[in-house]
Amino acid sequence: LEFRRVLFRSSIPELVIRTIRDRRSHQLDARSAQFSYYSMLALAPLLILIIASVAQLPLDNVLESFLRAIKAGLPDNVVRLINRQIEDIQQHSTWMLMFVALVLLSVAGSRVFLTLGAGLDAAYGVEQRRRFLRASGVALALTFGVFVLLLVAMVLLVVGPMVAEFLLGRIDAPWLHVLLSTGVRWGVACGFMRIATSVVYWLVPSVKLPWYWIWPGSLFATVGWIVAMQGMRLYIE
Repeated sequence: LEFRRVLFRSSIPELVIRTIRDRRSHQLDARSAQFSYYSMLALAPLLILIIASVAQLPLDNVLESFLRAIKAGLPDNVVRLINRQIEDIQQHSTWMLMFVALVLLSVAGSRVFLTLGAGLDAAYGVEQRRRFLRASGVALALTFGVFVLLLVAMVLLVVGPMVAEFLLGRIDAPWLHVLLSTGVRWGVACGFMRIATSVVYWLVPSVKLPWYWIWPGSLFATVGWIVAMQGMRLYIE
């Protein structure tokens, strides 16, 4: 209620000033750094488990399609680094390695969402948070939910162009050709981000929020992610 009152009764400059002040008082910079650290820690075990899972799928060129998709948003040297890591994992993957990756992903991934929960609770002014076991259970479920969602997105990166090619062969429309030839991979990536952020904003905070409070933030996060990725790519190149 306080958040709603501040939002609708404040001018835009007042809202910006209060946002900056609350960001400092809640130490959101430190929480963001903690979130980045655990995200990087979870990246390697996530890659190991993704590659092991993709090997069991009855589809070809899933990893190749995934690399083509991330090439649109990441610098070439980063894409080459990820490609080398994927090749190395494929050559040295063992059951013990996958077990260790599962444990590390469970720990690091849970810490990612616990950090998000602490930051969101601070932003909403929630004093009474969930009990640790319940919060950890939600964080662990979200970790593997994102893992499954990423697998689905990788499959769509292969199936989507197939469907687009099928439609283009039967429908003679130049605008549709431009849309399907350039927008499938971006559509899958943005859809993945939009669903993931919406679920996070809905489940992670200790307070229940109506959906109309969630979708503007998830849309802003998705657009911000695209702008940040493209900005980083241009900066590094």
